[in-house]
Amino acid sequence: MRRVSWLCALAAILIVVTAAAAFAQALNPTPTRESKLIFSFEDDKLDGWTSDPKATGTSIASWNTDPKYVSDGKGSLKLDLSNGGANDIGGWVEPMFSVDIPDGVDLKDYAVFSMDVYVPAESLFPDQPGGWFQILPRITSAGGTGYYGNRDVHAGWNRLIWDMQVGRTENVTKITAASNTDGARPWTGPIYVDNVRAYKSFTGMQPDETLIYGFDKESDLSSFTPGDGVTLAFNSDKQYISQGDGSLSVDLTGMSGWHGGMARVPLPDVDLSKATAIHLDVYVPNGNQPSDWSQIGMEITGAGGQVSTATLGFLTDQWNTLELPLTPSDAAKLADTTAFSIRVNSGAAWTGPFYIDALRAVIPAPAPSVVKGDLSGDGKLAINDVTLALQMAVGLRTPTADQLKAGDLNGDGKIDIAEVTKILKAAVGLGTL
Repeated sequence: MRRVSWLCALAAILIVVTAAAAFAQALNPTPTRESKLIFSFEDDKLDGWTSDPKATGTSIASWNTDPKYVSDGKGSLKLDLSNGGANDIGGWVEPMFSVDIPDGVDLKDYAVFSMDVYVPAESLFPDQPGGWFQILPRITSAGGTGYYGNRDVHAGWNRLIWDMQVGRTENVTKITAASNTDGARPWTGPIYVDNVRAYKSFTGMQPDETLIYGFDKESDLSSFTPGDGVTLAFNSDKQYISQGDGSLSVDLTGMSGWHGGMARVPLPDVDLSKATAIHLDVYVPNGNQPSDWSQIGMEITGAGGQVSTATLGFLTDQWNTLELPLTPSDAAKLADTTAFSIRVNSGAAWTGPFYIDALRAVIPAPAPSVVKGDLSGDGKLAINDVTLALQMAVGLRTPTADQLKAGDLNGDGKIDIAEVTKILKAAVGLGTL
C-alpha cells in the first residue's frame, strides 16, 4: 500500500510538472529583494477585485487556474478585455480594473509597486501589428491618490514596476489601473494579473548590483555624445545624486517628441551575461517636464546587440528607478558592454533638465554549496525540488552540473525515479538524504 501511495503521489506531481513545463514563467530579476505580497489570487474570491470598464454593471474579472497564466501559486486574475468583441476596450479607459481594500494595507516602508502581467499574443490586435498597449496604476492612501505613468506590455509575461509617490503609501485603501492603447486598436482578448507586490527602495546601489557607470567625474563629460539638441553637464548638487559623487544633467529645453540615442557614452568592458536586470536612477524636478505627458527610457549595447526599455512615465521631484529586465538571451548580448544612451518621448516641449545616475546591473550571488536534494539551489529541500527532480527523471529538463550533484544520490550519473522518491520523502519529513 505504501508503494502504491508513493506512486500515486509521484503521478500527481508528474501531471502538474508536465503541464507547467510547457509554459514560460514570469521573469523576476530581483527574487532576493525584500518585498510584501499584497495580492496573489489564490482563490476564486478575487480579494475584491472587479473590472467593469464599459460600466455595464457586470464585472469581466474572473479567477484563472490555467498554469500558463499563473506566475506563482494557484491562480491569477483574468480580465476578459474583449468579451467576445462586446467590450471593444481601446484608447484611454479608466478604470480598467480596481480593488477596494476596506481595512487598508500599510506600505509606508515600501517604495516600489509591482505586478506580473501575462498578455497572450492574440490579445494585442494581431491583425494590425505595432502601436502600444499600456497599463497605468493609481494608488489611493491616507495621503491621497498617486497617479503613475505608463508601462508598455508585450506578448508573454511582463514584469511591471513603478516607484511609489512619497507620502502616499501609508494605509492604502484602493488600487485601480487605467488602460491606454493606440487609438482605435482595442484589446482583442484577455490579460492576466498576478503577484501584486511592494518592494523596498530600488534607488542607488543594492547588495546584488554591480555598478556599470557612476557619472561621478566631470572629466568623463568629454566621452559623451549629446545627440540632437540636448545639452549635457556634470552635476554635483547632492539633491540630484543617488549614488557616488555626481550625476549627469540632461537638458532638453525646447525639445519635444521622440528622441533616441541621446547622452550616448562608451562603456567599460563589463560582462553582464549573468545579469537579470539593468537599473538606472532618474530625477526630474517638477516644472522641468513637458506640460502634457513625457517619458524616459534607456538603451544599453553589447558586442552581441542592443537591449532597451520602452520610454516610461515617471514621478517628478523624487528618484525613479528604470528597470530593464533581462532574459538569458538579452544578457548574452551584453557579455561585452560597449555603450549606453537614453531615449525620451513627449507631447509638449521640455522646459529644463533631468538627472540620471547609477547605471548598474543586478547580478545574483553565486549559488550556495550544493545541498543534497536541493535542485533549485535555494539552500533548502522543498516540494519545488521534487518537481525539478521529476522533470529531470522523465526527460523534461536537463540537469546542470550542480543539479546533478544535488539529485544524483547513488552516483550513477543520472537522476531516476528512485531518487525522486527519496527526495520527496525527505521534503515531506519522512526520511533523510
